[in-house]
Amino acid sequence: MTSSFDLLVIGGSGFVGANLTQAALHAGFKVAYTYVDHRLQLPVSSYQVDLQEKSTLETCLKKTQPKNIVYCALPRGNETKHRIVSIEGVKRTLDALDKATYPKFVYVSSNSVFSGRKGQYRELEKTDAEQQRDDYRAYAVTRAIGEQVALDTWSNSIVVRTADVNGRDVQGNINRRLISLIDQLESGQEIQRLSQAYISPTLVLQRKVRVLRVLLMAFLPFSPSSPTLPPSGEGSLLSLWERERVRENWQGAIARLCAVMLVDNLVDGIMEILDEDFVYRGILHIAGCERITYYEFACKLAKFVNADVSLVKPDPSKIWDYSLDISFTQSLLKTRLLNVEDQFKGIFCGQTWSARNCSIESNHPLVS
Repeated sequence: MTSSFDLLVIGGSGFVGANLTQAALHAGFKVAYTYVDHRLQLPVSSYQVDLQEKSTLETCLKKTQPKNIVYCALPRGNETKHRIVSIEGVKRTLDALDKATYPKFVYVSSNSVFSGRKGQYRELEKTDAEQQRDDYRAYAVTRAIGEQVALDTWSNSIVVRTADVNGRDVQGNINRRLISLIDQLESGQEIQRLSQAYISPTLVLQRKVRVLRVLLMAFLPFSPSSPTLPPSGEGSLLSLWERERVRENWQGAIARLCAVMLVDNLVDGIMEILDEDFVYRGILHIAGCERITYYEFACKLAKFVNADVSLVKPDPSKIWDYSLDISFTQSLLKTRLLNVEDQFKGIFCGQTWSARNCSIESNHPLVS
C-alpha cells in the first residue's frame, strides 16, 4: 500500500537529516526518513535503507511516493562506498521517481567540491574537487559528480552546498567538533588552529519549536519554585536543558529563548526551498555569511564561552580557502544566513556554556 508523503529525507538519521526530519514534523509535514542502523525516536515513518543493497531504496520510494526528497546520506569508508552513496544512490533515487508527479529533489553537498585554492566560491563556478590531495578527496570528488548527476538527470533538482556545520542534534547535544574545542579551552589546554585556512561555518538548526514549548509551559499550572514538568527525553515536550532552566527561573528562560526566535540557518533554508512557491532550480550556497579562519573561529568561541583566548595559537602551516559566497543564495531566501557570533547565540541560546553540561555527538568532518 502506497501513501504520498510531503517529504522523504534520505539519510534522515544523520546530523543534518535528523534535524531536518524533526523540523519538517513540527512544520506539519507528513514526513518519512531512511536510516541504516540508528532509528530516531520521532513519531514519523522510518525505513531501513542500506544503499549497498539492491532493492530497499526503491521499495521505500514506492511506498512513500514523496512530493519532495532531500538526499543527505553520507558515505563512510572507502572510495567504493563513497561512489555507492554519493553517485549511485542519487541515480537510483531519480530513476525510481514518478515522472508524472515530478517531485522536487534536493541534494545536500558541501564546499569540499572545490579545491580550496581560491575561496569565496560562487554557485556556478566549476568544481575542481579532483585537485584535492587530502583524506577527503574521495568524498569531495564523488559528491561533485553526484551534484552533476542530479542537475543533469532531473530538472526539478536543487543542489545545496554547505560548510562546516555546527549545532545541536535532535537530542540537544552539541556536535563533537564544537564541544571538543570547548572541552580543551575549559581544561586550560593550548590549541593550535590554522590561521590561513578559511571556511564558512554554518549553523544546522534554530530552535523556534523550543521557544513555543517553553512559552506553553508558562500557561501550565505549576509553581515557579517547584514546577511540575512532563518527562524529558528524546521526543518529549522539554529537553533536559529546558527543564533545568524552567525550574531555575521559568520567566527568565522564556525571555532568553524568545531572543533566539530570529535565528536562521541551514535547515531553515532547506525548509524554505521545499515550499512549492520557491521556483529557483540549480545550485544554492546555504552556509554562514562570514569568511573566517579556523584560528579566528576558535578565538571567537573562546571569547563567547569566557575561556582564555590566549590558549588559541595560530598555525600558519597550511593555506587554503573553502569559503562560499552566499550573496546570490541570500538574495533568493528570506532565511537569514548568519555570522559566527549569531550562530553561537543560536547554539548556546544566548548564554555562555559549560562543556560539562553537554553530551558529545559524533558528526562528519565536512558536512556534519
